[in-house]
Amino acid sequence: MSPVVKDYFVEARANAEKTLAKVKALCAEEGVNADTQIIQGEISSDGILKAVEELGSDLIVIGSHGRKGLPKKA
Repeated sequence: MSPVVKDYFVEARANAEKTLAKVKALCAEEGVNADTQIIQGEISSDGILKAVEELGSDLIVIGSHGRKGLPKKA
């Protein structure tokens, strides 16, 4: 992996961790117990199914790249 690509993934993960920490804090303010997880290195559907089986999740929220989707509330 080239240094540029590696730096991209390091920065992307750091941004994801920061965003997930904010989301978890917002959930806590509303009395919602939320766990966050970054799944990396797997085919998306396989990673999601594996997480569901391991965590017994009631709800899974999947983020987008921010280019489309629901308008941001913040």
